[in-house]
Amino acid sequence: MPLPILLYHRIDETCAPAYRRWTVSPSKFARHLDLLRDRGCRPMTMAEVGDHLAAGVALPERSVAITFDDGLADFHDNALPILERYGFASTLFVTTGHVGGAASWLAPLGEGDRKMLSWAQVAQLPQRNVECGAHSHTHLELDTLSIAAMKREVLLSKALLEEHLGRPVVSFAYWLYDQPADDA
Repeated sequence: MPLPILLYHRIDETCAPAYRRWTVSPSKFARHLDLLRDRGCRPMTMAEVGDHLAAGVALPERSVAITFDDGLADFHDNALPILERYGFASTLFVTTGHVGGAASWLAPLGEGDRKMLSWAQVAQLPQRNVECGAHSHTHLELDTLSIAAMKREVLLSKALLEEHLGRPVVSFAYWLYDQPADDA
């Protein structure tokens, strides 16, 4: 049975024009969750999905995964309260080298000063029905790195999360995408 995976980056009202395609307003996000609830969907973390697959157990009917990339502060401020209102589990993939700082890799899209979650906020997420997975350490394009540099990015991200969470981290997300064409 196929598993729908919903991938979000930012849940916020505002963003730079070049980042619009990765931003969903809180009201639209709530409508997405309304639809999932109304259709009887069962949100699962990626770790739960992995456990089912590893055990050879079918996923529950109407399973869905709700995921977020990067670890931007708007997750805590805007997405988390909505997820909690619905009682939905989710997975947040954290770019560990920027925790407590800004999303500097987004500077070309006008979002380089976007605040990231703090380690204190990340540490409280598992108690709030959010699995934390790794998303690399500095958000480099892993497919352009040497094997050694790639391993460092992945393993350092996992190790730092495990240190701050006090638990194993089993999920990792890396997304390849084409840059939008320059319309100028």
